[in-house]
Amino acid sequence: MRDLPPIFITQHMPEGFTKLLADNIQYESGIKTYEAEDDMLVKENTIYVAPGGKHLKIEKRTSGIFTVLDDGPQVNYCKPAVDVMFDSILKTYESNILSVILTGMGKDGRDSCQKIMDHSPKNMLIAQDEASSVVWGMPGAVSTAGLCNGVYSLEEIPNIMNKILLGQRP
Repeated sequence: MRDLPPIFITQHMPEGFTKLLADNIQYESGIKTYEAEDDMLVKENTIYVAPGGKHLKIEKRTSGIFTVLDDGPQVNYCKPAVDVMFDSILKTYESNILSVILTGMGKDGRDSCQKIMDHSPKNMLIAQDEASSVVWGMPGAVSTAGLCNGVYSLEEIPNIMNKILLGQRP
């Protein structure tokens, strides 16, 4: 198995449910998955899920890249917020960022995705299509803003992600 870059997930779920989500992702994917805690060293082949009620940020330090939990105010009526996480990912990694926006209400993620896509042509953004979304607010916001490299059904997204991770364009 090839090494995977770290994966960061922010979802609009209340406290108590995100640990179950992390456990389920690990069970289904076979990839080590954690509900993120403050000051975790970020590793390849690992998924980090933002805990309910806290923003997840990523921070580069001299000794590596670490998770940072932020108890600041809601952003876009959300906590955790995608924009908070993506802004920190852009600051930390700058390029070769793959952003994926799935079903969700509102426009959380749109502004940070704009920054990510404007920053480097090596950054990629894909979104879930309206037909397979329960709510097309978040993916619709990035799609109608013209930010996406592609809009795909939920079933297609894992294959598209694999192509991108192998250096191919969707």
